[in-house]
Amino acid sequence: MLTETILSRDLSEMECLEIWFRVTTDDFIFNRTDYQGLLDFCQQIVKSCGLSILSLRQDEKLHAKFYQCDNSYYIGSANLTLNGFGKNIEIMLEDNVNHHEILIGIMNLREKLSLLSLLQIKNFIKMCQQEDIIKLKNEAKKFNENVRNIKIPPTSHKIPPHFRIPW
Repeated sequence: MLTETILSRDLSEMECLEIWFRVTTDDFIFNRTDYQGLLDFCQQIVKSCGLSILSLRQDEKLHAKFYQCDNSYYIGSANLTLNGFGKNIEIMLEDNVNHHEILIGIMNLREKLSLLSLLQIKNFIKMCQQEDIIKLKNEAKKFNENVRNIKIPPTSHKIPPHFRIPW
């Protein structure tokens, strides 16, 4: 979906595309990140615009969700997935006024991330496709299916006041 959206536009004026994400075997096992999809997307960008436009940064503790498009910044909880922007209950705040303050925060965070190459992503995917990791992935899928089938009886307890939303 992202590939179609971006590649359907005139990219001649795009100065850069920087993608931040985390690389962990847990995210591969539990399908939190589609690394092959990410690699395919990056390869399409490189094919269309050249390698110099793309920058990949990662940290295994990264959990921030920040998107910049044109003159707006979006900060919130949504992952860059179909579920994140279409199915889940998420929050995204748009800001097109506080550019300076947001950029300072982003640059401070950016310094903590390490650069990553397409080759490193390919090697990570290859490592994750080893038989033992695929077995773990299948076991995790079975476990998740079993957890979904557990029925928790409703409770008559009221929500404590400190958990209530004030509006």
